[in-house]
Amino acid sequence: MRKYLLNGLLLSGVALLPSVSNAQALSLTQFLALQQQQNYQLWQLEVQQKAQRLALEVGEEYWKPSVTAVSNIQNSHTNSLGTSLDYEQWQAGLEASWTSDVGTNLSLSTSVLEGEGLGSDSLAKRQSGRDTSLTLSQPLLKNNTPYFQQLDKRLAQNAWQQFETQRDLSNLSVQRDSLQAFIEFQVAYENWKVQADLLQSMQHTARITEQMMQAEKATPYEVEKALAEVQQQQVEVDSAKVEIALQERAALATLRLSDTLELQPFASLSQLLEPLQAQMLQIDNERMSHHPELKQAELSYDTAIYQQQQQEQDLVPELDLFYRHQKQHFATSPDVENNTYGIRFSYELTNKSTHQTIEALRATADVANLEKAQVKKQLRLSYYSLSQRASYLNEQVAVLAHQVDLAKKGLEQQRSRYKVGRANFYSLENVQQDVLDKQLEWLSALKSLAVSLSQLSYYAQSDIGQIFASNK
Repeated sequence: MRKYLLNGLLLSGVALLPSVSNAQALSLTQFLALQQQQNYQLWQLEVQQKAQRLALEVGEEYWKPSVTAVSNIQNSHTNSLGTSLDYEQWQAGLEASWTSDVGTNLSLSTSVLEGEGLGSDSLAKRQSGRDTSLTLSQPLLKNNTPYFQQLDKRLAQNAWQQFETQRDLSNLSVQRDSLQAFIEFQVAYENWKVQADLLQSMQHTARITEQMMQAEKATPYEVEKALAEVQQQQVEVDSAKVEIALQERAALATLRLSDTLELQPFASLSQLLEPLQAQMLQIDNERMSHHPELKQAELSYDTAIYQQQQQEQDLVPELDLFYRHQKQHFATSPDVENNTYGIRFSYELTNKSTHQTIEALRATADVANLEKAQVKKQLRLSYYSLSQRASYLNEQVAVLAHQVDLAKKGLEQQRSRYKVGRANFYSLENVQQDVLDKQLEWLSALKSLAVSLSQLSYYAQSDIGQIFASNK
């Protein structure tokens, strides 16, 4: 019975590799490229691009006149001195308005009239006509500088630059998050390999223990215990295999594709990290001065300042020169012409709400300035901390890798002693467990280094896909 169980466990160790399917296998380079094309987060920005582009065009074309087509039909009923009249009118025309960089406003309206009740003739008489009006005004105190008139343009340009900067930030975030997701998948794969190696080692120990029991150098209990440990380790291998599939699914969940895909792991996590170490540990700290996070904070501050300057104009009194010309031409009635000009002054007395709005915008600008300073400081601190952490983790990984090699050699020596009866079963178990502990400790340090390097790529604004593509 023991031989049957042992043979079954040994055979189960043959099928340790993840199952191969017909799914398309993606290398890290292909996975990162696909994320740039099909990631949900980036696609959301792609959907918004047309609206953002139109908003920019509207702001930059502030100097263009607005033109509106108008038309209406109306029916009226009039009672006058016991006389009841019904008449209808129809009108169609254009209205245009234009404002110069010094605030001069020009409004033009022209329309064609048709119907009863037009001009000075009887209301029941039907005739056609034209109505033209021109209004010209010039502010003397308020909104009369090119800088103010172009504030909407600056706000639109800032909004577009913030959108572009957000896209750069999202690209960096997607690359970083995608790399970290692949690293989690690679770590799961690496852990599976560690557990599989341990299973093979335990199977070897179980075979030796079985042979030694036949030579009466081991007890049946030790054989049973060795077989039980093999069985338990098989469960660990199966669990590690499931974890690979779960991490793979999590990495692919950010893609909009419904195709069947799978990730192709590296031979080792160390191989994955080689290109990153060569690049990330050589980046100059001054790169932080051009990071999209800082640019975003600077643009937010500029926007707050522009909005504050716009609102402050509401406290300035209005003093306008104006001129209005209107002329109505009728088919049968006398024409009507009117010219009006003058000066108009106005000032809002109940303006407490305006003061409150300005103070709120001023506070928003001050907060944005503080956030800009904080972002600049935090970027440098984060980059410095990650650089230092990556440096010592790199050394720690090298030391732990050497310890793993020594532990594996020690296991072989201990197994040789066990074969000739110079070591007992329990001491071999301890050495075997020590190898596993050292491997897991090395893997944990390697994962920490990988995560630090992936985060460094975000702060260094590195094109991770290009790094791996150029190191094929």
